[in-house]
Amino acid sequence: MKVKLLVAFGTSLMLMACGQGNEPVPETDTGQNEPEEETSDEETAMHSVYLFFPDENVEELYRVEREVSSDEMEGAIEALNMWLEGPESDEAELTSLTDTSIELQSVEDHDGIAHVSFSPEFLDIQVGSGTEEMLLQQVALIMDQFGYEQTQILIDGESQEQLFGHIQTDEPITAENDPESYELVES
Repeated sequence: MKVKLLVAFGTSLMLMACGQGNEPVPETDTGQNEPEEETSDEETAMHSVYLFFPDENVEELYRVEREVSSDEMEGAIEALNMWLEGPESDEAELTSLTDTSIELQSVEDHDGIAHVSFSPEFLDIQVGSGTEEMLLQQVALIMDQFGYEQTQILIDGESQEQLFGHIQTDEPITAENDPESYELVES
């Protein structure tokens, strides 16, 4: 009987020593932060935005839909860079007024006004007064979708009295129409 009692007592001690008791084992804090879960590209929410391009005869402005990764300033930068790249190949009836040598330098919020700065090559665009208005509206319409009612276009971070000699640009411009009022060209 003593042997059975000793075996039972020994087994109980072994189970307790192995953490098989009824009390939960407290977690130890290592002092290190747990690694954050990585988000996959599939989990990144994309946001629709419209870009604006004229037809080949530069008579009318049309909108095309694109996807950007954010509806914040990062998305506006993505949208403007896509606009500078021009229409996609399956949008052959549309054209770009910009040149691929133009760089978007910065996009900043100044008291609710978007300040969009382009490289000096922006000034090399050859436009008349009507086309200049169309070009300025393209930028204002893109920024309007990101919550900016006014957009100041800059060259090398500086305001210009006139960009192309036809329209005063030392003050912010406003999108004249709702972005969705333009005819959508499907890609």
